[in-house]
Amino acid sequence: MADPNGRYVFLKGTIADRNYTFASPYAPNTNQHRFIARTLKMLDRFREGLLVVAGDLNVPLELRWDTSKGHSAHSDTCRRVTKDALHEAGLADTRRVLHPEEKDFSYYSTAHRGYSCLDHVLVSQEYLHLL
Repeated sequence: MADPNGRYVFLKGTIADRNYTFASPYAPNTNQHRFIARTLKMLDRFREGLLVVAGDLNVPLELRWDTSKGHSAHSDTCRRVTKDALHEAGLADTRRVLHPEEKDFSYYSTAHRGYSCLDHVLVSQEYLHLL
């Protein structure tokens, strides 16, 4: 399943007798929280088995660990609603689970002169033991 605007691709199938659903979102630069909430609702109807979401959410989830300066141009509401939507969908940030206090960045903003982690790999919480 693909978004006609090119903002996400969903794929499901079976690997070694296990059902998987893979999603690759590319959130817009504004209203990320609305896009993510809508996309996760569509994904919930589509998904089967282990869910892996890997893509550009365009918002740092944890300011302390996902930004070089400890703050972001994204509003607190945007981050909170995004995190709530991910939690409600039962998704966990794999990097944060495996490396809870490690800083690593995927984007440099020339305008803000800072680094951020906007790309995330998330999995269903019930499958974290497989990491």
